[in-house]
Amino acid sequence: MITTNSADSLVRTCSLGNGFQLPAEQAWRMLKVFHAYQLVLSSAFFALFVSHTGPSIFGQSNPNLFHAASLSYLALTVFSTVFIRKPYIAYARQVQFKIISDIE
Repeated sequence: MITTNSADSLVRTCSLGNGFQLPAEQAWRMLKVFHAYQLVLSSAFFALFVSHTGPSIFGQSNPNLFHAASLSYLALTVFSTVFIRKPYIAYARQVQFKIISDIE
């Protein structure tokens, strides 16, 4: 498990970036806020599509594709909850996973 309890510890935000660093507590808090946003958004997309109460544009041209994509987005977000709560994976890797899953 990765420890980030030290008040002086800095976290490198992106392994591909120019070396920008944040205090560990702030970095993890920002990641948790972004994760909450993803959780709400993915749940809303899936729930609105399944309940047929959302806008008609959800899955209009290919309902099976939208169903699979919204379910995958929800599953990836729920799966990443484990790693947000207990940081077994380094911060930069989790940010990369979040970006990739958000692009999906």
